[in-house]
Amino acid sequence: MNDAMEYENFMKVAFRVQRCSDYAQMADASVFDCQPIEVIKVAVQYAMGYYSERLTGQISEEFLQRMLSAVRNAENKTEIIQVIHLFQKQVS
Repeated sequence: MNDAMEYENFMKVAFRVQRCSDYAQMADASVFDCQPIEVIKVAVQYAMGYYSERLTGQISEEFLQRMLSAVRNAENKTEIIQVIHLFQKQVS
């Protein structure tokens, strides 16, 4: 699976996206491909925060802050996907 599709899958799960939802726009592989890295960072950080609110008690605040920091410090989109993998591994 390519990075854009992995981004899309994460965003859909994080927001439980339906076609008509406000988040459907962010949860699309074309966003990952077309938008600058700063836009992707903000979207993924927001998704992680939203996801963690739904998983109250399953992930620590410290872990979430480390993941958010790693996304913020990512130098390219592939690094963001790696952080998404770590996050998903922890919450699964």
